Amino acid sequence: MAMRRVTLVIPLKLDEKILQLKKEDRFLRSSYAAVIRQLLETGLQATHSQMPPAGQSGAKDTSNAVN
Repeated sequence: MAMRRVTLVIPLKLDEKILQLKKEDRFLRSSYAAVIRQLLETGLQATHSQMPPAGQSGAKDTSNAVN
């Protein structure tokens, strides 16, 4: 798998949370970079699943709403 090297500035609070994750069994043997990649992948999948299909704005139709 080809990878691109990037530099990110991580806020200290987020860094602390990532370091806490590294202590969990599922991330125990993972590098810091591997944890970040997994978090990004999960976040991107969640974001993608919440996006409306192409051509739809995602706005709710309230024309028949009862007040």
